[in-house]
Amino acid sequence: MKRRTLLGIAGTVVTSTIAGCLGDNEPDEGSDENTTDAPNNETDAPEDRDERDDGADEQPLFADTFSATTHGGFLAIDEDTDSRSEARDAGFVLPEGAEVSTLEATVADDGSWESTKAEFPTVRIDDPITTDVSLELPDGLTGRVSEERMTASGKIRVVIEELDTQFSFDIEATSEQSGTLEGETNFEEEPLTATLVDNEFTIEDSTGNFLVDGQLGLPADEAGTNWFEIELELTGA
Repeated sequence: MKRRTLLGIAGTVVTSTIAGCLGDNEPDEGSDENTTDAPNNETDAPEDRDERDDGADEQPLFADTFSATTHGGFLAIDEDTDSRSEARDAGFVLPEGAEVSTLEATVADDGSWESTKAEFPTVRIDDPITTDVSLELPDGLTGRVSEERMTASGKIRVVIEELDTQFSFDIEATSEQSGTLEGETNFEEEPLTATLVDNEFTIEDSTGNFLVDGQLGLPADEAGTNWFEIELELTGA
């Protein structure tokens, strides 16, 4: 698992040669290259994110404010797969059912919102070492929430505490479809919930540590290989 391999670096005294380190990442002689079959439903591909209807003409879900708690999610980087479960298993997984306060936001008349508080739960890793991975939101989040859908956009800064490294990227998460991921909403009955996803963002940044960058695959500039999902429960006025 890429996540575990990365964290294993912190528990290893790096005294071997760089060539030896890089040699571990080379495929075995004679091994077949991994291939992914092209999707059969090319005509059903989701719209480009720049062409999507943002719901500006829809009825806002909340009149003034809302708050949200996190109930799960994950972040995976440079995972070239069509399987959500494979990407999730290789990624940083948010605590499930923790009900951590994530968002407090004000809502405009057109349904656009801006956070007054925004934070994601810290991911705690205990194997092979104990460390925290923080998903920080330095500029908060913005988006739109209507009776039909929800979006959230902003910068995420990933900080790997034990390794003292970090990198950043921007997301445009939606409750609709993004690449292989599909979000959803339940805005018809309590509790109100939304799953926001982004499978189209790219990461141009890197940590500057070539071992960490090599294990994570940074920069990860191919759309469709980076995965973000978060499950929210919303309360508003």
